[in-house]
Amino acid sequence: MTTWAEIWAMLSEAAQRWGAPPPPVVKDGRRWVYAFVDDLSGQVKIGRSANPCRRYRAISAHCPNDLRVLALLEVQDSWTAERCVHRALVAGHSHSEWFHATDAQVLAAMECARFDDSGRL
Repeated sequence: MTTWAEIWAMLSEAAQRWGAPPPPVVKDGRRWVYAFVDDLSGQVKIGRSANPCRRYRAISAHCPNDLRVLALLEVQDSWTAERCVHRALVAGHSHSEWFHATDAQVLAAMECARFDDSGRL
């Protein structure tokens, strides 16, 4: 099983790619949209959380394969940002919040989610 330190390190690295500070281990008021990848099935879980460390752990407990953190984006409106990513990836929708998409497709969708009609999310 992946340790909390390993989870936090993976999430921190993903957040830094987007210029965000490391995620909290406990809720601190920030909101996040994440992309966790199951490389064996080729599926990507797109979701939102105030505590991405806990969310990763919860999803991992129910996933038969190891998950890789592809992206972690800090946003003001996690609901809107998550929906934006879901809509961008709808052609590869599998079930619930799981999608078949390449890393490049997911990263492009996450980049689009950083903006809405009025500017930055």
